[in-house]
Amino acid sequence: MRGMIAAGMYADSLSILKAFAAFEENGTLPNIIYGKTAGNRDTTDAQLWFVRCVEELEAKGEDVTELRKTCKSIVDNYLKGTPNGIHVDGESGLVWSPSHFTWMDTNYPACTPRIGYPIEIQALWISALRFVGRTELADKTLASVIKYFKSPKGGYADCLDAPNGESAAKARPDFAVRPNQLFLVTLGILEDETILTSAEELLVPGGIRSLSSSDSRYRGVYAGDEDTSRKPAYHNGTVWCWQFPLYAEALAILKPQAGHVALSLLSSSVDALNGGTIGHLSENMDGDAPHAQKGCTAQAWSDSELLRVWLKLTGK
Repeated sequence: MRGMIAAGMYADSLSILKAFAAFEENGTLPNIIYGKTAGNRDTTDAQLWFVRCVEELEAKGEDVTELRKTCKSIVDNYLKGTPNGIHVDGESGLVWSPSHFTWMDTNYPACTPRIGYPIEIQALWISALRFVGRTELADKTLASVIKYFKSPKGGYADCLDAPNGESAAKARPDFAVRPNQLFLVTLGILEDETILTSAEELLVPGGIRSLSSSDSRYRGVYAGDEDTSRKPAYHNGTVWCWQFPLYAEALAILKPQAGHVALSLLSSSVDALNGGTIGHLSENMDGDAPHAQKGCTAQAWSDSELLRVWLKLTGK
């Protein structure tokens, strides 16, 4: 939807947001809507992306008065605690997320459970708090991100592991190098060039690895049996196209003079656009060269993020 908004599809975006808002319950939204059935709510980030999209539509001059009420309900219920386990650690202000509730959502087995405090959830949470006017709590949460996530080697931990609901102060930081830390920059939460330095090693032409190849959990090929081979690789080294533009966006934010470099990076997607389904980006690619395209061969997520960042960097 962020790509849709950037492309001027305001009416469609509003209609979709209103459809999902109708299913909001106790701060949760469905992953999928089947007619009037919306039972799958195993997500921590969908609600926060909802808030971000409302904010971006408002910035375009659209009337989001009713949708703001849903945004407030989401924030209020996160603070109260949702029925499916999402809650805010009172001491730190950080959001605790159940297993497989982020975009890295493999389950049964949960190969990237990320139970605890995932970094992109905190970036989205701070963004949401600012939008609904909870600036004091946003500042407190940001201070906690810096205190608990900052890596001594540069960059930020991907998650504070807290499988038993531990407080952030008692959680264990997972310093795996993943691209999720880029959201701290692209959502306007932090300006820290060590995030770029940390994420740079993940880059491949037209995509970004979901985990550093130096990590013991790294899987370079996404193929084979689903549970024993593909799921373990899905978010542990497999290249994703939707997050790739984030690096270029972060580079342009932190180093405005390097805008031409950011555009050059984005242009490395051309080979992927001309292969597979012509004119579209795939869902993902192998982490190992030659980075064969895998998954969905025409992924709206991948296409729309490339479009959004391209429009942003070219000023169109």
